[in-house]
Amino acid sequence: MTCEDRLTPRGDCIVLTHSTHEPKILEEMCENGREAYLIVTTRLGSFWVRGICAPRAIGCSFVVRKSYSATPRTLMVNADKASSDLPRDLVHRARLWGLKAFVVLAVNEGSV
Repeated sequence: MTCEDRLTPRGDCIVLTHSTHEPKILEEMCENGREAYLIVTTRLGSFWVRGICAPRAIGCSFVVRKSYSATPRTLMVNADKASSDLPRDLVHRARLWGLKAFVVLAVNEGSV
């Protein structure tokens, strides 16, 4: 997810642009080691990704990774999905129509 409005051709794993998230709030909510769900809803459908919080210095963009490798932009690791695992029809239609999405970060408080 990124707050940028444009992507380079290398940005093939970016699912959401034009984000208005507050980086500091995400870092505070997603305490290291807790299980979390990133839930994305559009008017055409929804999907979710489960992972383990591993926030670093989240800024304009953040990454959810299937691996345990964390970089400064990482929000979650050990995710159960990569961008290629998301519903392709939903991603394609959302991109064509410029759909807005509602995103929720749900953190399991008892999983440290």
